[in-house]
Formats: sequence, C-alpha cells, structure tokens
Amino acid sequence: MKRRVLSWILALALACSLLVFPANAAEVLDSGEFGSFTWVLTSDGVITISGVGTIPTTLKNSWSDWNSSVRSIVIQDVITGIGSSAFENCKKLTAVSIPDGVTKILQNSFYGCSNLISINIPDSVTTIGARAFYECSSIDNIAIPYGVYEINESTFYNCTNLSNLIIPDSVSIINKFAFRGCRNLRNLTIPKGLTSIGQTAFYLCDSLTSISIPEETTDIGNGAFADCKSLTDIIVSENNPEYRSIDGVLFNKDG
Repeated sequence: MKRRVLSWILALALACSLLVFPANAAEVLDSGEFGSFTWVLTSDGVITISGVGTIPTTLKNSWSDWNSSVRSIVIQDVITGIGSSAFENCKKLTAVSIPDGVTKILQNSFYGCSNLISINIPDSVTTIGARAFYECSSIDNIAIPYGVYEINESTFYNCTNLSNLIIPDSVSIINKFAFRGCRNLRNLTIPKGLTSIGQTAFYLCDSLTSISIPEETTDIGNGAFADCKSLTDIIVSENNPEYRSIDGVLFNKDG
C-alpha cells in the first residue's frame, strides 16, 4: 500500500514538473512621465495613463518610439480632459476607454486614428473640439452625450464607416464640415433644439435617405446636404419660419 501511495506521489510530482505555465501576457515594455502624468505600455499594446487634469498635447512625445505599438488606451478615473492632439495619428489604435469625469475632448485629440473602432464618450463630456475624430475611418457608432451643445468644425470629417449617430437634444449648433464624407451614415435624427447647420456639414453622406428639419433650425449653410446621392426626402416642420420642403427638396420660404 505504501509503495502504491509513493508511486502516485511520484507520478503527480512528475506531471506537475511537466506543466508549462503561460508567461504574463501583459509584460511591461516601457513607462514614462511628463509633468504630473505617467504612462505604462504593456506587451499587448495597452497604454495606461494616470494623472490629474487634462492630458497634455506633448505627453505622447514621451512614447513616440512606441507609437506604432499602441493598440488600446486606458485613461484613469481622475483625468478630466483629453488635450489637443493628445493621440493624433496613432494609426494602430483600435480602442479607447474614457472614464466618467472627463469633461472635454479637445481639438485633434484622435485626429487620423484610422483604425479606431471602439470609443465610449461618457455622459460627463460637454465639449468635443474641432477635428477631434477627423478621419477616424473605422468608427461605426457614436453616441454624443447630452450636455454637448455644439458639434465643432470637421469633428467627424471623413468618418467613412460611421453608420449610426445619436445627436442629443442639447446640441444647438452643427458647424461646417462636421460630418462631411461620412459616406456610410444611415441613421440620423436632427435634434429639436438645433438652430444651425453649417456649410457642407453632411456633404457626401451617400447613405442618408431621409432628413427631418425641425422648426427651430433657421440657419442651414450652403451645400449642407450636397452630394448626398441617396437623400430623396427632406421633411421640414410646417412651423419652420425659414425653410420648406417641396417634393422632398429643401427651399427657402422666401425663395
């Protein structure tokens, strides 16, 4: 009996010795700091940023040698803003996690991040700067938080894969070129409080088929819906003082 137990113990020990345990899948490749901000890059392409306040434009200079390795960005909770050009031209970036508490995403923040697919914009955000997502051509879904009142110039310019867009009632201004070249955009609801649509704001949105213009929208720039080749029906509120629709075509009431 003792021999049998001993043989089982030896067999178990041998089996354990042959087991291969996987190496840590998130080995730290590099880290750095700039002012009050620090960053850590792991071998899975995730860069984690911590600090207080707004991520500065120059922070990414400290990891410029790794720019092509960054696949995902995790922003820690105490950060309140993403600075101008903070992640501009991170071409391999596919996902960003932005925590509640961030209130502003400034101009050019994700400019040219052409592989960015997934990004959550938390409800705390009230400002999205010009060209913030310029040519982020892989994003397919955007929900703009309630509290944002203005969509700035070229914010989503050439987001060619964007198909679903939610614009909250808090938005009163859509500036020029805001959604120009969003060729896959199919679902769009103009919020009731919108007063102004800038020139060529929806130029080349080929997949749009229908738009409803509320009575509050009294300023529509030149070419706002130009070359929207599938757009066959523009519906204007009867109470709109400036515009009307005849057979699905937009006209000035005094024209």
